[in-house]
Amino acid sequence: MRILQVILLQIIISFSVFGQDYKDIEFDNKIFSFKDSIKNDLSFEQTVNIINHYCSTETQKIFLIAGWIYNNIDFDLNKFYTGGVVNDYKKVFSLRKGICGDYSSIFSAFCDKLKITNEIIEGYVPEYDSDNKIYYETNHAWNIVKVGSNWYHCDLLGFSGFLKKDSNGGFKFVKKSNTKSLLTQDLSFLTMHIPADPIWQLTNYPIPLDTLLKYGEYTKIDSSVTYVNFENEIRDYVKLTNDKKPLAFADHAYKYNKNNSNIIVINYYNAAVDLINNWNRDKKKLILARKYLEKAKKHIQSAKNGAEVLKLEIEKSMKIINKYVP
Repeated sequence: MRILQVILLQIIISFSVFGQDYKDIEFDNKIFSFKDSIKNDLSFEQTVNIINHYCSTETQKIFLIAGWIYNNIDFDLNKFYTGGVVNDYKKVFSLRKGICGDYSSIFSAFCDKLKITNEIIEGYVPEYDSDNKIYYETNHAWNIVKVGSNWYHCDLLGFSGFLKKDSNGGFKFVKKSNTKSLLTQDLSFLTMHIPADPIWQLTNYPIPLDTLLKYGEYTKIDSSVTYVNFENEIRDYVKLTNDKKPLAFADHAYKYNKNNSNIIVINYYNAAVDLINNWNRDKKKLILARKYLEKAKKHIQSAKNGAEVLKLEIEKSMKIINKYVP
């Protein structure tokens, strides 16, 4: 049984937003310029070694990773229009193109190889020329990295350029580096890139999702909203195993945006399928898979944009489990 994967599509738009600055790391143009010294015919491992050679700190490595991606990865307009699953970093490295999830995938892989703590973020961005007032699913992916004791957002697609309407009414990608999308905690970034899981807003008072409807016109933190100890929440999250992280993310994301039932349905269904495919006669795994499927089924009626088709797949999976665990 194949696991359904979320397709993350993004329409990038340019806005000037004035907000409260938290703390950013100053962009290092000197290190960034070394990108032109890295040959584009190297293997992934050789590229990692070159970055290590040029850089001595985590921030320098991040700037040079961004430089390599800027030079070598193109925005895939065809995939943007037709959709597609997020590719693993090896395929992105080979194809040299992708959309937001693919940019996040290869950046995360570079960080992993260079021992930089990181997570891939799903979230919400404003949609071009849309009066959308309800977000039923996430529509963008980016990264967050830990430098020292602090976390910083990195949007490698936003860093590399933006989409613009062409004369035919379609879109073209304009390659232009945006340094404000790299190593930032700036509120102006967060009001235009709202993480589905509010712990990654890096504030104890999460920004409401309807901020996007105002296109970032949010200039201060509102201490009257629900308090979240984001540092403790992040500490607990990063300790989770990789199979548990998507479930914690789904729970947090749904609590933050009750219109996004998709996140519960898809993540819990995917987790159940993983357990079924790898149960190895361990009935405890099937019992847990059933629990996950029951939770997905509970939310299926309010799922949107294609996730509702999983209703039949959930029933099929339940039947498989019932053969072995009555």
